[in-house]
Amino acid sequence: AADGWGGGGGGGSSLVRLLDVDKIVKAISRQIKEKNFRTKERCFEVIRELITVLDGGLSAYLPAFIPDLEKSIEAGAKASLKIEALLLLSLILEKHRTSDFDFSTYIKRLGPSVLQCVADSNYKISAVALKVCGKLTSCKANWTPADPFISNMYQATYGRLGSIDQDLEVKESAITTMGLLVAQLGDKLQPDQMAACLPVLLERLRNETTRITSLKAFSTIAQSALVIDLSSVCSDAVLECSTFLRKNDRALKQAALTSLNSIITRYADKIGQNLFEAVAKELSGLISETELHLTHLALRLCETIVRHAPASIPLMQTHILPRATGLLQSSLLQGTALSSAKNLFSTLASANSPSCTFASLLDQLLGIVYAGNAPITRQSSQSIAQCVSSLCSAAGPKAREDTIKRFIKELSAPDANDQVKLLLLHCVGEIGKEEDLSVFAVENVIVASFKSSSEDTKSAASHALGCLAGGAMGKYLPYILTEIQTKAEYRYLLLQSLRQLLTLKASQGAGGAGQMADHVGSIMGLLIGQCAAEEEGERSMVAECLGRLAVLFPGVVLPQLRTQVSSESPKTRATAVYALKFTITDHAPMTELSQCITDFLLLLKDSDTAVRRAALTSLNSATHNKPSLIRPLMGSDWLMPTLYGETVYKKDMVRTVNLGPFQHKVDDGAELRKLALACMDTLLDKCPEMLGTPAFLHHVQDRLSDELDDIKQAAYQLLSKLAVREPHCVREVLDSISEPLNIVLSKKAKENASPQDIERQNDLQRTAMMTVVVLHKMQDSHTCLKFQQMYDGMQGDAKLRSLLESVTADSEGSGMSSSGQ
Repeated sequence: AADGWGGGGGGGSSLVRLLDVDKIVKAISRQIKEKNFRTKERCFEVIRELITVLDGGLSAYLPAFIPDLEKSIEAGAKASLKIEALLLLSLILEKHRTSDFDFSTYIKRLGPSVLQCVADSNYKISAVALKVCGKLTSCKANWTPADPFISNMYQATYGRLGSIDQDLEVKESAITTMGLLVAQLGDKLQPDQMAACLPVLLERLRNETTRITSLKAFSTIAQSALVIDLSSVCSDAVLECSTFLRKNDRALKQAALTSLNSIITRYADKIGQNLFEAVAKELSGLISETELHLTHLALRLCETIVRHAPASIPLMQTHILPRATGLLQSSLLQGTALSSAKNLFSTLASANSPSCTFASLLDQLLGIVYAGNAPITRQSSQSIAQCVSSLCSAAGPKAREDTIKRFIKELSAPDANDQVKLLLLHCVGEIGKEEDLSVFAVENVIVASFKSSSEDTKSAASHALGCLAGGAMGKYLPYILTEIQTKAEYRYLLLQSLRQLLTLKASQGAGGAGQMADHVGSIMGLLIGQCAAEEEGERSMVAECLGRLAVLFPGVVLPQLRTQVSSESPKTRATAVYALKFTITDHAPMTELSQCITDFLLLLKDSDTAVRRAALTSLNSATHNKPSLIRPLMGSDWLMPTLYGETVYKKDMVRTVNLGPFQHKVDDGAELRKLALACMDTLLDKCPEMLGTPAFLHHVQDRLSDELDDIKQAAYQLLSKLAVREPHCVREVLDSISEPLNIVLSKKAKENASPQDIERQNDLQRTAMMTVVVLHKMQDSHTCLKFQQMYDGMQGDAKLRSLLESVTADSEGSGMSSSGQ
């Protein structure tokens, strides 16, 4: 149960029924009364597993276990039993913090024994007991300053905190527990106690072995809901943290950045400008595309400094902004690092400092592209645009209005270069996502950009138009739909705009669907009408739009798509089934899909090649993203036979094309064979238990002799996976497999072969040799005579021997055989 359900979601009633918790607890209650301490230990282990699996959920049963826990941590108990009991106590306190179970009523019974364990000479008992004390600080008890247990707990913890000659685990537990004591009960501690423990925590911060734990303790104190006075150590702690930022220790830097963020958020008024400058200098070195998580933490800390210490804004201008604008030029910037950069610019704009105005920030961002010092990628342009949008949102309506007018003017300028247009289009789109820009008639300059000779500019324009519709759907969605119908030359770009809008609304969940509810009929009618468009690119975009619309409105879209499966037009059928690929995402409507997926996938048997290709693509996507949709169909009498049928080489699908004096053979079934093998590969990864290995292996084996090299390579990779998963089945056919492998490995390049042909042949032979190495590692592979003869024969060929040695060395270095599992 722990393996299958570990830690999941709140101890739901279905899991309680599945495990029959009542029966398990009753059985444990009987066993725990046994005198054998080993039996008690195992009982405590089982209870811990139950609590972990149910994520709490044992509130009603815990009072019955308290007497046994009490006896198990008394002075005379076995050390191993104490450890198990303390571990269970710690877990009970952690997992039942918000439950009905009130542990405070048992503190007087268990507390003294726990504190005795803190002083125990066994380091493991002491460390776990300290952790229990840490959990007790957040217990729902009516603590008072006069409560002797608080003082006793402090003294026990301080005794361990101040001692130098002890195990590292005890030191770390003492630091963590003292941090929790101060954070949770600091208002109940005496002033002399606070004055004594904080300098010791600072000393532990300066110690190399305990500094990370100490950083976390200071962070815990700084985040306390209480008003804890850290003025005596605050400056020294910040200075120490700043020195950690230059250390070559990633975990230390992460902890230091997190701790600084908490301390500055709470105690910025206790920190001098010289310290902020020291921190800013160190932060500038952490802002880099090579370590985006540290970059995120560094930028987040910069934003915290700006928010809580606005006098430090000039430091940001000097040390941070040059690094931040440089970072925005990276095509790798994304996720939390990009979000933190946006937040920093937004906070700077909100601060409205004379040394860092909205206009100067905007010029710095636009100057990245306007300077023209280096080409900017589309990803970089989008990152800059998102920061510009955040800047405009923070600056207010007047600044935003002036900025949009400026952008429209510059986009309309005939001499604007493509890089600048690309950036400005993205800026308009990002601002338009959040704000209604319909009063500016910005669609005119966007559609004018459709005429650009630059594909990137046209793509940015279509993206911007879709974003505009996100902020002003009432105007721009009907505009897009009308333009799709009337502007055939821009239809593909306009469909991209519609896709962008649907993507935005799908990311907003139910709220996005609600905003589009009035328009779903008109969108659906237009898209269905475009399913049989002549241009393949347009049909693909229509399919993507339909798929994304189905995520928002499955009950409306899927039934209509289902009717298109039986259309007389093969283009319409292909578009309908291809749309499925874009519906089966993380937020796929599983109930509706399970009711209709069979109708879509039956198009695998369609007479048209393009339809079957689309069906195979959707099958592969469905298997990869939602295998539970496919498993029920794998036992049918049509899915796997039809899939296997597409792997077969069909001579009637090969045609000869005359190219002047030359003739060229075109294999129209090649793409289907590749897709079928890709589906088989995904099925092997996601649904191996549903596959019949002999039939699966037979069709893989047939493709080892395919006419095309890339299909052979796909077959080699499948065979390698099977050799790891089902070695017994593969060994039965190992001798027959050896012949096609040997043919490829023994093939010599033609004398007049081009360098490209030689490189392709070398790649094929290397993949074949990798397969041989995996096959040779199978148990008893040497008993297959033909395979072993082939393997031994390689030793006599210098080239093959060298290749074998190289592949073997690589496989041992990377664990190739385990990765195939």
